[in-house]
Amino acid sequence: MPLWDELTVGIFLDPTIVTKQTTVLMDVDVSHGPGYGSARIWSDTVAPHTGERKVTVVQEVDVNRFTEAFVRAMQTTFGKRQAGDQTTYENSLTTPNINPAQCGQE
Repeated sequence: MPLWDELTVGIFLDPTIVTKQTTVLMDVDVSHGPGYGSARIWSDTVAPHTGERKVTVVQEVDVNRFTEAFVRAMQTTFGKRQAGDQTTYENSLTTPNINPAQCGQE
């Protein structure tokens, strides 16, 4: 099973796991037609040059390093529950004490 989201986060946290990448030009269809949302990529030599943007495409990663880091992260325990602890995920979340004036809101 592919781990696309997990791999994206892994690359964000440690870009050195990327072993091969390339830069291409990309455009996304926003015409609200049947191809809406389709991404098109070209090399610089064949691109239509009508406003495409340069993007980096990851082609290969160090699979062993990623897998080891992923498994290690999934096995990490962030604090142990004590016997009788009734804390659940939902009631362990806290709302930070934010002053609305700091957010530009009154």
